[in-house]
Amino acid sequence: MAQRGGKVHMVCRNPQSGQEAKDEIQAAAQTGDVRLHHLDLSVPRDVLRFAREFVLSEPSLDCLVNNAGCMINTREVKVWGGFFFLQKLCC
Repeated sequence: MAQRGGKVHMVCRNPQSGQEAKDEIQAAAQTGDVRLHHLDLSVPRDVLRFAREFVLSEPSLDCLVNNAGCMINTREVKVWGGFFFLQKLCC
């Protein structure tokens, strides 16, 4: 998407690995607008805040790609956390 000049918003829990992925995408694409957002999807309050800010700052969301990573830690559920809460709010 970035190679075709699209604006890409990456939502990542880990800022360091997110920045590494963003740098890799920008180096490969050499065009486009890649933005990194730090967000823990297991915290609904933060997801709602991010979704509200996104809707106010962006004219549209044309494509949503969910890329779940590998879970190597013990699963934790925080205050009615849902994995697809962000998708539901933005679409």
